[in-house]
Amino acid sequence: MKKAKIISAVLFAALVLAGCQENIGGSQNQSSQQSSSAPSESSVESSSDVQSSETQSSDTQSSDVQSSDTHSSDTQSSTAPQVQSSSEAQTTESKTQSTPQQSSTNPETNSALTIRGNKIVDCDENAETVVIPQGVVEIDEYAFADCKKLKSVTISSTVRDIEDFAFKGCTSLVSITIPAGTDDVSDSAFDGCAALKEINVESGNREYCSVDGVLYSSNKTELIRLPEGKSGDFSIPSGVYEIDDRAFANTGIKSITIPDAVREIGEAAFEGCNNLTSVKVGNGVTEIEERLFKNCTSLTSVTLPDSVREIEYSAFEGCEKVSVSYKGKTYSYVQINDLYKAVNGR
Repeated sequence: MKKAKIISAVLFAALVLAGCQENIGGSQNQSSQQSSSAPSESSVESSSDVQSSETQSSDTQSSDVQSSDTHSSDTQSSTAPQVQSSSEAQTTESKTQSTPQQSSTNPETNSALTIRGNKIVDCDENAETVVIPQGVVEIDEYAFADCKKLKSVTISSTVRDIEDFAFKGCTSLVSITIPAGTDDVSDSAFDGCAALKEINVESGNREYCSVDGVLYSSNKTELIRLPEGKSGDFSIPSGVYEIDDRAFANTGIKSITIPDAVREIGEAAFEGCNNLTSVKVGNGVTEIEERLFKNCTSLTSVTLPDSVREIEYSAFEGCEKVSVSYKGKTYSYVQINDLYKAVNGR
């Protein structure tokens, strides 16, 4: 009986021990399972971190894009004024360039003239009416040369000088007025102005005056220029002592008597007078200047006074019809060298 109780106790203890081991094994398995599950949570956390990092990176990239867009917008905004400024510059330049074109339609703006400093140096050859502005003091050589359509010129009061050949070949110009302040007009200023009939001078001019459209010195002792449009016979007024260079050149006069009061006749004074047929020179003249009667193709009779002591060799060049009377002897054109010898003594 006692032996049976001992066996029973031993069996019970074995069962208890086995149960404890099973519990320990289960606990260890559970712990192992929990331990194995921990890395998964870590992985989840790691994945979450990656996703968060990617989200942040995406946000950063989005922010960078937005920042770039904002910077681009700012850049565009900053360049906009430059574009506008360029447009304004183009508009200004366009206005500047358009001004001469607009002014060319208005003769009062003097767009036909080229002015350098205070001098007129050129004019549009198609100009018909010109107003020379205040402030201009000089009309340069050839400034209006060959402006064949020019009919009217208004010269401002500030103009002082009208240079050589300034209006040469202005074949439509009929009349011109010299201002009171002009003190120098070249003797060739109006050469080739075939229609010019009047050179007038404003009152108060200290150097010049005009009588019947003919230009004289202010005291009327010097005949300066007969307009080329004048024709017919012409009488030199008493009191004139000098005939200027080219004074009658290319005019349409037919005959002329030079008074004894005249002491000097300038070079080429009658050059190119194709209608001139007869000339009588007064006793006051002592010298016949160069080209005095050059190319007076209709000239047939010239009477020289005994007072003449010198004749330039080109004085009668081109006057093939001329006969010259001097000291009771007449010389034809083919004998003109004999005349030179007779007068010049060589």
